[in-house]
Amino acid sequence: MEFRLTELRNFDTVILLGQPQPEQEYTMATRRSNGEGTIWYAKTEGRFRAQYPDANGHRRTITGKTKRDVEKKLRTALTKRDSNTLEEMASIAGTVEELLVSFIESLESKREPKTIERYALDVNNYLVPTLGKLKLNQLTSDIIEIAYSTIKRDFVLSDNSMAHCHATLRGAIKRGMKHKKIAVNPLDNVDAPKRKKVQIQPLSELQMLNILDFSAKNENIMWTVMWRIHLLTGFRQGEVLGLTWEDLDFSEGSLRLHRQLQRQKGKGTPS
Repeated sequence: MEFRLTELRNFDTVILLGQPQPEQEYTMATRRSNGEGTIWYAKTEGRFRAQYPDANGHRRTITGKTKRDVEKKLRTALTKRDSNTLEEMASIAGTVEELLVSFIESLESKREPKTIERYALDVNNYLVPTLGKLKLNQLTSDIIEIAYSTIKRDFVLSDNSMAHCHATLRGAIKRGMKHKKIAVNPLDNVDAPKRKKVQIQPLSELQMLNILDFSAKNENIMWTVMWRIHLLTGFRQGEVLGLTWEDLDFSEGSLRLHRQLQRQKGKGTPS
């Protein structure tokens, strides 16, 4: 038996006519105030659907098994839209790779170059190869956990490196939520990799004397001076290399740390 769907555009109902069932009235294409969306029953899908305009004028669709489900989802979406917290459409929000790249770019004026390089390492070497092609609405807790397992296995990363990788993804997702590209944080249900404290074994006095003795006999005097500063102050390599004569105060017998020398990728002149 063929059914015919007739829409009465001047009323608040759609009448479904057919046999052998008696004529019944269904409130399906309900008229609502302008901008509040429309709800109807999609017969071919066996589901209720709703459409509403977002703040940018794009038509968005909601589906559900019952009209009540759709009404609830629609109310939530309209509340988010009116409070300016509605996430972007998946087709506009983009991919995980685009989110990660934009996150790195946003750090350029906020972080030191070496810090940005470390974040970029996580993005380019680990996160983009495993998650980059996914649409943002496809990023789930399960997928992230699988990606973490893959990264740790394939790249043999330490627990501390995995924790840093997690922090990079967390920063990118946080920024994505701020810009309404992501509605729900997929990291909420992911156990963050835990950092392990590394037990430092300092050099003994005899070991330090052996280093200085070897340097004095086999290396240029400047290397011996550098080793002395390293061992007596605990300065890092870049901090020692960044020292100038102005940092020395012979009258007070003091050494002040003002800067450090860094090796930055893509900058400087190769030797």
